[in-house]
Amino acid sequence: MQVYVHLAGENYGPYSVAQLSQYVQAGNFKDDHLAVAVGAGEVEVVFQGLVLQVTKPQPVSNIFFSKTHAFESYQKSGRFFLYSVDIFLKYETYLIFQINFHSLLFMCTRIFALFVFLLTTSFLEADRLVLVSASYGKNIVAITEANGDVIWSHKTAGREKGHAGHHDVHMLSNGNILFHETWQDVKEITLGKKIIMNYDCATANGNRGKGVNVHAFSRLANGHTQIVESGVGRVIDVDRSGKLKHSFNLKPGGTQNSRWARATPRGTLLVCSEQPGVVTEYDKNGKVVWDYLINTRVYGAIRLKNGNTLIASGSGNSVVEVTPEKKVVWEIKNKVPGTDISLHWMTCLQERENGNFIVGNCHAGPDNPQIFEITRDKKVVWEFNEFELVGNGLACWQVLDDKAANRLRKHLAAIK
Repeated sequence: MQVYVHLAGENYGPYSVAQLSQYVQAGNFKDDHLAVAVGAGEVEVVFQGLVLQVTKPQPVSNIFFSKTHAFESYQKSGRFFLYSVDIFLKYETYLIFQINFHSLLFMCTRIFALFVFLLTTSFLEADRLVLVSASYGKNIVAITEANGDVIWSHKTAGREKGHAGHHDVHMLSNGNILFHETWQDVKEITLGKKIIMNYDCATANGNRGKGVNVHAFSRLANGHTQIVESGVGRVIDVDRSGKLKHSFNLKPGGTQNSRWARATPRGTLLVCSEQPGVVTEYDKNGKVVWDYLINTRVYGAIRLKNGNTLIASGSGNSVVEVTPEKKVVWEIKNKVPGTDISLHWMTCLQERENGNFIVGNCHAGPDNPQIFEITRDKKVVWEFNEFELVGNGLACWQVLDDKAANRLRKHLAAIK
């Protein structure tokens, strides 16, 4: 913003607001000297006869003064009104006022606060990291920038071909990563690549010989690790030593062969089962409190802030949002409208603070993003397509934005 000052028949400026503030404090200008803040056009002030010559027309309304209104205002009151800086910025017009030191300080504060807000918002929006865990021959856990540049990686064990695991992954608040290399283990690794937890799902806590597979796990607030045991149909909580602390059984039948699972804000657990293609919500004791039959090999589901449930249908090539009454209120299927993005095996999900959804698109080939962010009006605003890094089998990932990304950067910096 630039400010012109009229004094003794001469126009001075343009000045920045900071410069003008210094001149006022020094007594160079007084509060009865006319000043005009200008935008993209140039404004010349001529005090005698109150003539304003502008290269950009000014709006005529009850908010802003035209030249006629300005003249009439001066005739009636002998002064110009002070407009706030936010009105000036919003309508991209000129701000006409008398210099007043207190109002000038207020204006400077408003401008500085707005600048800091915009700068901070821009920085936070740009600060995104992505944690990926890919198998199907790639066998890697990695942290990348939003554009896919790898900043940390760890090669995992696993088969060169076929299903080798990697169906869940978590960045923990301590900077460690909870992951698995096969469907029979859950591990915790530091960013220094030291394994500090290695839980054997196939043999521990009565599982020997039972053919358990694990596709979902998480770290609880009390420090225990929750593991959903597919095949045996059980959810267990274990402590750091692997000792069983709590458990409940999944609903009998095909629901015991599970995929992804995520806790809700109420403390319940949404568990997806490919057969018969259902999302089942359990309380902490294993009581079924809600379910939704989608009739696909469903992979993932999360509870949204609005109380609805967002479901990645796996083989259904779709993402759907359903109400507690099981009404579909939002859906993308087969292809994202207005784009070339084909939907294939839909897996992980995240909801951002701004209401956007981040969606996993597995087995979609090199011409489609493995992850993308989409708005509620179905506009894709971010894509992650790193086929060379993760291949065709990226089922699980976690996107870290804002404070979470900043915290992870600090953890990474600490190990260098």
